[in-house]
Amino acid sequence: MTGAVRMTSELLPKYTTPEEFAEHFRVPVRTVREIARRLGACSQIGNAIILREDDVRRIMEKTRPCPSKSSAVERSGTIEVPLTDGGSEALLKRLTEKPRSASKRKSRRGRGNVISMDRGQD
Repeated sequence: MTGAVRMTSELLPKYTTPEEFAEHFRVPVRTVREIARRLGACSQIGNAIILREDDVRRIMEKTRPCPSKSSAVERSGTIEVPLTDGGSEALLKRLTEKPRSASKRKSRRGRGNVISMDRGQD
C-alpha cells in the first residue's frame, strides 16, 4: 500500500493558488487570475484555478518589464531639428494669440408645423 501512496504523490505536480501567489508577491488576486487566464498559464477545475510550477514561470517571464532604450538616454530638453516657419518667435506668437471665436449656432425656431393627430372619432 505504501507503494501506491508514494506513486500517487510523485504524479501530483507542485502547485500554488492565485491567492497564495498574490499574497507572496503582494499583488491583487484578481490581477493574478486575469494574467493567468490571458496567458493560458493555469489549470481550471470548476471555479478553482491552480498554478503549477511551469505556469508560475510563464507568468513571471511574461510580466517581466521590457527594457526601454529611451530610459537610458539622457534628456536634454532640446530638439534635434531647428524650428521652421519663422522660428521660436512665430511659435510663441501662435501659442499666445487668442483663439478665434466660433460662430454661434442659429436657433431652429419656426421650422415646422405642429399638426394635431386627433381624428375626432367619438
